[in-house]
Amino acid sequence: MKTKTIIKTALKEYGIKFPFVMLCRLIQYTIALTFLKPAKFKFKGKEYSYFVHIYNATFKSERIVEIPIALDFLTNTSPDKTLEIGNVLSHYTEVKHTIVDKYEKGEKVLNEDIISFKGSFDRIISISTFEHVGFDEDGEEASKVKPAFEHISELLNPEGIALITVPLGYNSYLDHLLYTYNEIFREIIFMKRTNKFNAWKEAEISEIKDCKYGVGSPCANAVAFCFIYK
Repeated sequence: MKTKTIIKTALKEYGIKFPFVMLCRLIQYTIALTFLKPAKFKFKGKEYSYFVHIYNATFKSERIVEIPIALDFLTNTSPDKTLEIGNVLSHYTEVKHTIVDKYEKGEKVLNEDIISFKGSFDRIISISTFEHVGFDEDGEEASKVKPAFEHISELLNPEGIALITVPLGYNSYLDHLLYTYNEIFREIIFMKRTNKFNAWKEAEISEIKDCKYGVGSPCANAVAFCFIYK
C-alpha cells in the first residue's frame, strides 16, 4: 500500500490525534522490526518469517502470521485463476488476482456478495473476512456464513484449494461451526498467540477453545486456517 494512501486512511480514522498515534506506531514498528521480524514460526512443518508492516499494525495482530501464509499459498498460482474474498492483500503488496469485497471500495475490487458471485478458480484465499459474513451485516443472520462456505467449494476448479483464515472468539456462531462442522473443511489448523510480543505457534483445539478476542491483546488470540479441497 502506498504511503500516501496509508496517511489518508489514518487521518480519516484518527483526526487530530493522527501525529501522536503515528509516532507511537512508528516506535512500535521499529521495535517489531528489531525483535520480531528476524524471528520465525512454523506452519504445517514449514518455517515462515513474521510479517511486520505498519499498515494496520500487523505486529500487534494476527496479520503477522496470516499474510506470510497467504502469500505462500498463492505462490506459482496464475492471477487469473485466483480469487481473494475480502480486500486484504492489496494493502500490503501488489496483486493482480480477482478481489471480491461486498463493502470496501478500491481499484479493481468487485463489490459483490460472495453468495451470488460466479466464477471458477484454482486458488481461493480469504483473510479474516468470514467472521463478518451475516454477523456484522444489517438485516442478515450469522447463519449466512454456512452457505457462503459451501459456495466456495462450488467456485473451485477440480483439484482447486481454498484457504480461509478466521480469528476465533469474535463470532461465536462461526466458532461453533468450525469446531463441529467438517462436511466442507478437509483440514483446519489452529494457531495461538503465545505472548504479549505477538509470537505464534500451532495449537490443538483444546488449547484455543477458551481464547477471547481482544482480551489481553488488541485483536485475535487464536486463528483457524481452514482448507477446502475440491
